[in-house]
Order: sequence, then structure tokens, then C-alpha cells
Amino acid sequence: MTPVQPSATGERRQLQLSGLVGQINRWLEDLQQATTPGFRVSFQLATPPAAASPDERSWVVHYLLQATDDPSLLVPAEQVWQEASSTLTLLNRRLPQPQERLLSGLAKAARLFCPARTDPARGVSE
Repeated sequence: MTPVQPSATGERRQLQLSGLVGQINRWLEDLQQATTPGFRVSFQLATPPAAASPDERSWVVHYLLQATDDPSLLVPAEQVWQEASSTLTLLNRRLPQPQERLLSGLAKAARLFCPARTDPARGVSE
């Protein structure tokens, strides 16, 4: 008896299905994080100082984590990176894995807005 060989078409379909499964899993992860109470990634755009010379007039994007139930509660990315423990505590709130949450949010933003992937030399800070 001759073994059945997979066809090229079957292999392509398998690859397409694998890709689709990966996309669905990422979508489900995003959905779960969006509905999980706590913090989300936030961006603040800082205007350049009016007194600055034209060469120094760069807009700056600040990366933050923002409480989902209190938009005024913001944690700068710098503070997140300096956190030595796996849980960030701020005003009686606990945020497990703050660095992972920040990275995950930034990765999502980069998928939606390609310039978010650019280097800091283009005016993106923190």
C-alpha cells in the first residue's frame, strides 16, 4: 500500500488555517485585556515649547499606563520600567505584571499605527 502524500493545496490550507488561528488568538487576548479591570496603555502628546527654535520644536509622545476606571490616574512608562517587583502598587491599587502590560499595549499600538514602531530619534520618548 502506498502512503498518502499531502497535496500542495492541502499544505497551503493548513498554513492558512494556522495563520487564522494565530490571528484569532491574538484578537481574543486583546479582547480579554480590554475587558480586564486595571490599567491600559495611554499616550500623551506634548506640544513643543513656543519659545523653542524651529530645530528644537519636536512633538514628544509620552507612554503611560492609565487606570481604566479613573483616567486621571497615570503611571509614566519610566516608573513602570523602574519597578523591581512583578506587581506595581499605586494609591492602594495593584497592577500585576506592569511591564508586560505596557509592552503588550505598545505592541498592539504598533500593529495599528506603524510609526509607533519607529526609533526614539524621531521625537518619540520614554
